[in-house]
Amino acid sequence: MDALRFSADAFYTAPNASRFVQFRYFNPAPKMKDAEKKKEEKTETDKSNKKEEKIKVAVLNEAGDTVRNFSVKPDTGLVRLTWPMDVNGVRFPSRRDASADDDPPSGGNALPGKYKIFVSHKGVSDSTTATVFLDPRLKESPADAVAKQNARKRLQEKVKTITQAFEQLKDAQKTIKNVDASLTNAPDSLKNQIAKTGKSLNTKLDSLINLFVEPENQKGLVRSQDNLSAKLNRAFGYLNASEGAPSASAMIAVRQAMEVAGTALEAVNKFFQKDWTDYQAQVEAVKASLFKKPEVFRIE
Repeated sequence: MDALRFSADAFYTAPNASRFVQFRYFNPAPKMKDAEKKKEEKTETDKSNKKEEKIKVAVLNEAGDTVRNFSVKPDTGLVRLTWPMDVNGVRFPSRRDASADDDPPSGGNALPGKYKIFVSHKGVSDSTTATVFLDPRLKESPADAVAKQNARKRLQEKVKTITQAFEQLKDAQKTIKNVDASLTNAPDSLKNQIAKTGKSLNTKLDSLINLFVEPENQKGLVRSQDNLSAKLNRAFGYLNASEGAPSASAMIAVRQAMEVAGTALEAVNKFFQKDWTDYQAQVEAVKASLFKKPEVFRIE
């Protein structure tokens, strides 16, 4: 049958448009001769030590402030890049140490307005522009969008302090490990005494860290709603899901997260003001040398 059976059959003609800002760049592939020459010059050591330079993307608002930074692995040819119309966020407490070249996490939707997007790679840069609009399906005014972003920023500032406290806990565990290693040549009685104290502190530190994030080495799918990170994620989720200005539910979630944060920070401060101070004084009183006394060897 040649005719259309349903009128809607002819409506679909192409994929749906992307919800994000998309732009393209051209990265020419190296010439074969040049590529072969570089391949010969490289050694296995060079390959393991050298990191491929990523493409850097910076998004600026109309005031000239950078609102988003991210990087992508380079490809050759005509390559499409995507900006999800978001802004920089803050790092949450995490057991994983962040690298110096890690991208900032996402921090929610960008405000409506005009933006300039800069792309740079290996000393070459270019730019394009994009305009962000409010979602026409939502009953949200520009003032509502600003109120929502301001609420996120206030919470993000508090998350910075929370993350700093969490990093201090991780640093304390590393310090205990370094102290134990530095006392290798100390008398056994002294070394064992300080190691015992350090082990006791490590147990307390584990308990404090578990107030912020999930315990280590858990099996199965575990999603606790009691630790601080879960409370913060819920608060940000409610803020982002609010249609218009932050809803009453969002503000309740923020308040609950801050109550848990206050309890966790109080416990952290108490630990460092008493237990950690006593341990530091005990270690600093040790007069142990880092050098092992050398023996004298003779052959009769």
